[in-house]
Amino acid sequence: MSDVVVAASDNMRLVSDQIKTWVPQLISLGTDGFGRSDTREVLRDFFEVDSKHIVVSSLYTLYEDKKAVSYTHLTLPTIYSV
Repeated sequence: MSDVVVAASDNMRLVSDQIKTWVPQLISLGTDGFGRSDTREVLRDFFEVDSKHIVVSSLYTLYEDKKAVSYTHLTLPTIYSV
């Protein structure tokens, strides 16, 4: 049984992807080095590394692993407007 591990960063996903060999259930979220002049909150939403995207990604992974009910990943994106 494996759990979901999420690594979210304001920087490149490549950094957290380096441990994927040892943490195969890793979901890596990051901006991939794209610079934009806006607030961090807006940038995190744009690059899908904010809290709501982390929740949706985690629940979808749990659904794929048959550890969450099927409707969970369908309703949360609607609630969060993701």
